[in-house]
Amino acid sequence: MTASSDRERFKNSVPTPEDRQSGERSLDAYRDVVRQWATGRLPGWARQGTDTSDLVQITLVRAWRHLEKLQGQPELAFRAYLRRILENEIVDRIRSAGRRPARVELADDLPDPTPTPLDLVLEEEFLATYGRMLDRLAPRRREALVLRLEGGHPYDEIGRLLGIKSNAARMRVARALVDLSDMIDRNGDGTAQHRPS
Repeated sequence: MTASSDRERFKNSVPTPEDRQSGERSLDAYRDVVRQWATGRLPGWARQGTDTSDLVQITLVRAWRHLEKLQGQPELAFRAYLRRILENEIVDRIRSAGRRPARVELADDLPDPTPTPLDLVLEEEFLATYGRMLDRLAPRRREALVLRLEGGHPYDEIGRLLGIKSNAARMRVARALVDLSDMIDRNGDGTAQHRPS
């Protein structure tokens, strides 16, 4: 086949923009060729719901929009044009997928992070009991324990704040925890015997 016969065949197969129905039939003839080129080219991680037939359709629609520019060109030029459109679409999809965070499937049985009404009641009850037990501790032990548990202070800072050495602060906190543990062991009624600080 000569270049002039190729040109003539393409000229006859590429419609003018006014001849829509003929153009659709003409492009339909390339559907299988474009499908063959597109099959397996887009990685699974970049698909995001796009399949091969979507790529084929996008390629043919984009080609249809520019048919008038290709009037009088050989069929090989049109095939190259189709291939370039397809390759650009694949590259765009891959780049786009690279910019998006990976999709993660969420399990159906994820726990609800919000506390239930029962959790709220139990927490309120715990805090009330904890407050009553703290009130029953010797004042110096209570002060050291609050600085450690609620303030999150290290022992050397607790010692500095209380005017004692850091080891003495560590011992006060430890003894306060033993006192709290004794109160809990006695059903939280706070009747444990207080030890001298």
